[in-house]
Amino acid sequence: MAREPYEVMDLKALRCFFAMARQGSLTKAGIELGISEAAVSQRVKALETYLRVKLYEARGGRVRLTPAGERTMDLAVSCSRLKAVRVTAPTV
Repeated sequence: MAREPYEVMDLKALRCFFAMARQGSLTKAGIELGISEAAVSQRVKALETYLRVKLYEARGGRVRLTPAGERTMDLAVSCSRLKAVRVTAPTV
């Protein structure tokens, strides 16, 4: 099924995924972001739905990225770097 041309990725969901991947845990990601574990899980699930891939597997309270999750993590890192450039760039 084709996506609508105006449909964009939810950056809050990408931020939750980024925190989850770095922390290795939904709970720790929630603590880092100041939201519940359930909210992190819902946003990451929404990102999986948007991308139509499984991003991680949960085992024993820890998360492990799938190959698609690893590629998405690369995207999240790139977005984070762009934000850092925007924040540190001098204003004209």
